[in-house]
Amino acid sequence: MIAIAVVVVSSAALFALDESVKERLIEADAIVFDGALRRVYHHQRLPVLPATVPAPKPNAYAWLEHDGARIIKHAMGRTPMFSRNSVGAFENSIAAGYTIIEGDLRLTTDGDLVCFHGEDAKPISTKSYLKAIEKGQQAPCYFSDIANLLRAHPEVYFVVDAKDDFVATYSSILKIAPDIVRQLIPQLYDFEQIVWVRQHHFSGALFTSYLSALTTEQMFFYAKETHIEAVTLTEERALKLASVPSNISVFTHTIDDPIEAGRFLQRGFKGVYSNELPPT
Repeated sequence: MIAIAVVVVSSAALFALDESVKERLIEADAIVFDGALRRVYHHQRLPVLPATVPAPKPNAYAWLEHDGARIIKHAMGRTPMFSRNSVGAFENSIAAGYTIIEGDLRLTTDGDLVCFHGEDAKPISTKSYLKAIEKGQQAPCYFSDIANLLRAHPEVYFVVDAKDDFVATYSSILKIAPDIVRQLIPQLYDFEQIVWVRQHHFSGALFTSYLSALTTEQMFFYAKETHIEAVTLTEERALKLASVPSNISVFTHTIDDPIEAGRFLQRGFKGVYSNELPPT
């Protein structure tokens, strides 16, 4: 009980400190408590997985089979002409030669699956979505629009950043476009989600760190345990990574400076998410 109290009190104090002290304590927490302070603060726990996790389908990670680096186009490819997460941006990215494009999907309270990020994670209605994009003079973008473009371009993969309920969002995807799921790369936020994903025929999933309180070493451990072959780290985590594991393709985001991207690639990163870098 004393140990638990120390963890709870320490976690509350930890995030009231200035950034430099906080970073040192987070690093100490990872070493001494195996990241327990951070998990308590974020109300997270270690993954609870079944004894046997379904294996990935054959060729699920074909999207990683590429000589050299992989540039993942961020938010469908914002340009001066096209807003992020828009049909125009997606079309423009395909025309420019990108074959892996990431985008945000929101499942509205009306049941529509739209391309949208939003300022927060609060539920959004279709009416509110349409009003929000109207301010930016942007045409509506529904997942069905993206699915049609993927059908026309079978060489293109779409990394799905689901902002609402995970299973509900992917269930909606399966109803709208069951025929193109092999072109969809699920982006996972906790490792338990892989069990549901593997029951279907999506492309090989990647785990992303930006919502996770796990240590980076724990992420790599659970990726290996669940046969997840790709992990995306925040730039902050990526800069602190001592060495890139040989059995996992590691990405980071969002990198627009070619020199900075080159440094990551020289260290063994498979690629980066980017708004600006050209496709490879």
